Amino acid sequence: MKSMRWPHVPTFDAFLFSLLLTMASGVALAEAGSGQMPRNAHAIGGGSGWECDTGHREVRGGCVAIRVPAHAYPVDASYGRGWECRWGYRALDAGCVAVRRPANAHLRDNTYGLGWECDRGYQEAGGACVAVKVPANAYLVETSYGRAWVCERGHRAIGEACVPIGVPAHGYLTDTAFGPGWQCDRGYRAVDGACVPIEVPANAYLVHEAYGRGWECDRGYRAAEGNCRAIRVPANAYLVNEPYGQGWKCDRGYRSAGPACDPVKIPRNAHLDPQGADWTCNRGYGKAGSRCVALRIPANAHVDETGNDWECDQPYGKERDGCAMLQGRIR
Repeated sequence: MKSMRWPHVPTFDAFLFSLLLTMASGVALAEAGSGQMPRNAHAIGGGSGWECDTGHREVRGGCVAIRVPAHAYPVDASYGRGWECRWGYRALDAGCVAVRRPANAHLRDNTYGLGWECDRGYQEAGGACVAVKVPANAYLVETSYGRAWVCERGHRAIGEACVPIGVPAHGYLTDTAFGPGWQCDRGYRAVDGACVPIEVPANAYLVHEAYGRGWECDRGYRAAEGNCRAIRVPANAYLVNEPYGQGWKCDRGYRSAGPACDPVKIPRNAHLDPQGADWTCNRGYGKAGSRCVALRIPANAHVDETGNDWECDQPYGKERDGCAMLQGRIR
């Protein structure tokens, strides 16, 4: 019989094949062992292998009982202690010791920490549960630190007491933890702890803002010295909603000239620009003072994109008032 020859494989493939072969051998030993399933074990994987029962751990092909201390129970785990303490006990070294909870406390399921927490109305202090002193006009809250009470609406914590918030006339309570705890009604403003009426001048209306005057002028009016003065709109103009400037703009085809709007004088061969307050020359014309004159386009040139000047064709460049062949392009 001829001996079997393994085919040549690259270095990484050889390593991978060797690793899989080793793992397969290990699994075969774990599953088959001596060919018999040990005591305190049960079959898995359709009878192809076995594992130890709960409370036992595999050691050298057998299942050895885990030593479970008093007040503990076995758990199904392939590593670790293999047991957990019962409710009310905590693991210490190799055993379970009772959790010592003080009066007015109850157990809690927590692997870390004290293992207990204080009842409602009590707080932990030095390993004991001390009654929370709730002042008048306050109520208990659930918290693990800080005060265990909160003042009722309309009161504010000062020290260990809940003091009523003094709300002035024409004011109302707010739910903010900072500030005075109240705000003034619409039409009033806080001044030195009181709510003072906002004086709204004629041709104005109230606005809700924490700072400023508290009012704005109606359209067509401008604030000046605490009053609202009418904006004087000249002929051929319209109102604009801008806080600065004149408060008006000239119609299209007119330009501002002091307090008036003068018509834009458009010369021949020109038209109004996009803004409507000036003019620009038609295509093929250039601006010369207050006139539009026809462009003198030299040979080998054309009107540029603006329409009011010219540029040379390729491959020519500007030279004085004409277009000349560029030096680098001459063959």
